[in-house]
Amino acid sequence: MSTAWVRARRATAVGAATLVIATSASAAPATTTVASADVAATVTSLSGTVNVAVVPTTRTLSRVSVTRTATRTAISPYKFGTERYSKWYAKRLMAKRYNWTSSAQFSCLVKLWEKESGWNHLARNPYSGAHGIPQALPGSKMASAGPNWRTNPETQIKWGLGYIKGRYGTPCGAWNAFLRKGWY
Repeated sequence: MSTAWVRARRATAVGAATLVIATSASAAPATTTVASADVAATVTSLSGTVNVAVVPTTRTLSRVSVTRTATRTAISPYKFGTERYSKWYAKRLMAKRYNWTSSAQFSCLVKLWEKESGWNHLARNPYSGAHGIPQALPGSKMASAGPNWRTNPETQIKWGLGYIKGRYGTPCGAWNAFLRKGWY
């Protein structure tokens, strides 16, 4: 799974949209114009092909994140790195990777990581050294999910959900353990 940034210069429900796509901050962006805001576009850049679904909107999209998967593209309505983005991403990954689709499981995860880090991907416990959204101890454990574990909420969420699955079975199992012990 890779992430690309999309900036819509103009996207309205009835107008055209110009999309600028770069797969990283250093990559040269590719630009495409789609005729209507309710169609999909495929953009090929030097770094590969990204399928983009343009969502109907009457407001200008300032910056949204596009997550490319093997089967479909999802456009986040939230800015990358925000609490809302992290929750959106976690909910999608829970359903896709672990088939945790109930609102109860998501609610348990939200409460757990709210207590642990406030969903702050830059959170660091100065006493224990625990790091990130899941408060991994040591934080370097998250390197198994990606080299950008210190700053990327997606990497932290991937690692955290895998940890929960392996140790507690489900987010509610982890939340219940947290309530009993004060940690998970």
